[in-house]
Amino acid sequence: MTTSLPLASCAIRTIGVYLPEGIVPSSVIETNLGVEPGWIKQRTGIESRRRVSSGQAASDLGVHAARAAMAAGEVSPDEIDVILCATCSGDMIVPSTACWIHRALGWRPMPAFDVSATCAGFLYAMELVSGLLGQGRYRNALIVATEAMSPFLLSTDRQCSGLFGDGAAATVVGLHGWIRLLDSDLGADGGLAELITLQGGGSRTPTSAATVQNNDHYLRMNGREVYRQAVERMTSCVQRMLAKWSLGTSDVAWIIPHQANARIAEAVGQRLGVNDHRLVIDMQDLGNTSGATIPIALERTRPRMGAGDLVIVTTFGAGATWGCQLYQVS
Repeated sequence: MTTSLPLASCAIRTIGVYLPEGIVPSSVIETNLGVEPGWIKQRTGIESRRRVSSGQAASDLGVHAARAAMAAGEVSPDEIDVILCATCSGDMIVPSTACWIHRALGWRPMPAFDVSATCAGFLYAMELVSGLLGQGRYRNALIVATEAMSPFLLSTDRQCSGLFGDGAAATVVGLHGWIRLLDSDLGADGGLAELITLQGGGSRTPTSAATVQNNDHYLRMNGREVYRQAVERMTSCVQRMLAKWSLGTSDVAWIIPHQANARIAEAVGQRLGVNDHRLVIDMQDLGNTSGATIPIALERTRPRMGAGDLVIVTTFGAGATWGCQLYQVS
């Protein structure tokens, strides 16, 4: 490390994770798909994933995670000035899932809005919060990354049905905390918008008998191209961050890629020359929880982190959106 690190723009005070009780092993999905045992694990590293129960929505998971975060950090609702919800599986198109979360929490009126950047949603939300707090008008923000992906999965779709899981993580973000955000590198390329889509129900393709018949209300993905783009975008993003601050991979204690597919994470690590414990692969019992994967992985890795550790998180999702952030443990 040859240059000074940037000053922190904000910090995560506490994280709360909530996973729904339902567990679906990969063997059940393999039976539905008519593939051989072990097919999903071999291709993704995923052995099981959580599933919402009937009637349980993204906001319900988010509320549980928010309460867990507040309790873990002994944070009072009076300390929170704004709520951001990072989700691509919200309760409904109108109103925002953030407003449903605010209603369930029963807090005083405050700004509440959604961040729609799919798997990069948490990183985008952190970047937004760093600006909000930097203006001095807000003291602390609650970011709720919550995903109920399973209602949008077609059971016969080999591209998506075995990948995604449900779960939520909430973070209280202030100017000081246990892990500090030092820098961000975010991006998007709308030219890749057709890689991952859910076409039915929006203003372009309103709900109709035809959209239901065509299964347009389920997620669709070009898996081969998503793999290629995800590896390329996440790797280059990390490399830019390292070069910007004259860091080598040996200076970084933890690299946490988007927990979508173990094979993608391994490929990112291989390109970066990191194939040891520093490369966090933690989706075997969760699946891809989209925007919630990074904060869940941060919290589950936290017991192994030490003061001063540099942490890089990186992600790629529909849009296409991607990002990389540099953190340091306090």
